[in-house]
Amino acid sequence: MKICLLIAAATVAIAGCDLSTTSTGGGGGGTSASCSVSLQGALSGSYDCHPAVTAWSSVDNSGGFSFGVAGSGTTPGISVAIVWVGEPTVRSYANSDSAAQASLTVTASTGQSWHAAVGPGITAVGQYELTFDSVKTAVVTGAGKTYSADGAMNGSLQPVPGTGASGTLVLIATF
Repeated sequence: MKICLLIAAATVAIAGCDLSTTSTGGGGGGTSASCSVSLQGALSGSYDCHPAVTAWSSVDNSGGFSFGVAGSGTTPGISVAIVWVGEPTVRSYANSDSAAQASLTVTASTGQSWHAAVGPGITAVGQYELTFDSVKTAVVTGAGKTYSADGAMNGSLQPVPGTGASGTLVLIATF
């Protein structure tokens, strides 16, 4: 799935494992300067989601945005990965866009889980809107680019059947 490949490529580039990288400025080697995510509805709380990664793959012309929060104690596990066609630009991306692919998941320490997803072969559930206020190329590799970006993301996640979750979970991130 493109989402997994894009996140892996961005992680390698940011970690500096690709010796062919060329820095073109920007902050943090292709990550946002900060990232904060809050949950409302079925769960509530605010968490640090830095680093948020914005990347583009020249292999298949896929842009992507991702971040995660490791679940620990009362902190839920949060995973966000959104993919679109082309390099990221100052605009909004949504689950209703042509060729959109996304997976947004929140899992509480109790095992309850909420999800929003869209993509080929997936029954769409929930929704999201990702808005970039600024996008600046930070790292260039042979396989694509990473960016420092600022913006916000809102998502509406639905309970995953069989996990005991109920109600809608609203996810709001600023980066």
